[in-house]
Amino acid sequence: MDRFHRYYYLHRILSSRRLPVSRAALERELECSRATIKRIIDELRYIGAPIEYIRDQNGYRYTPGACAPGESWTILESVRDAHPAAI
Repeated sequence: MDRFHRYYYLHRILSSRRLPVSRAALERELECSRATIKRIIDELRYIGAPIEYIRDQNGYRYTPGACAPGESWTILESVRDAHPAAI
């Protein structure tokens, strides 16, 4: 799976869940390593994705109310534009 698709699937996972998603669950669903999950999350945060880690629930989620509907897709479009080779 290429980088952009991992970004997209991470977005879909986080936006479809009501509770934070553990790193282990993300590793399974995206079929990648712990380091890759961390790198993807760090890259998305760098371009403005409101992803937060909830320690007491041991998982990641979008910060509630941090972006308007559709804004998170705009972030993914920024990734696509910044990394055209990733598509």
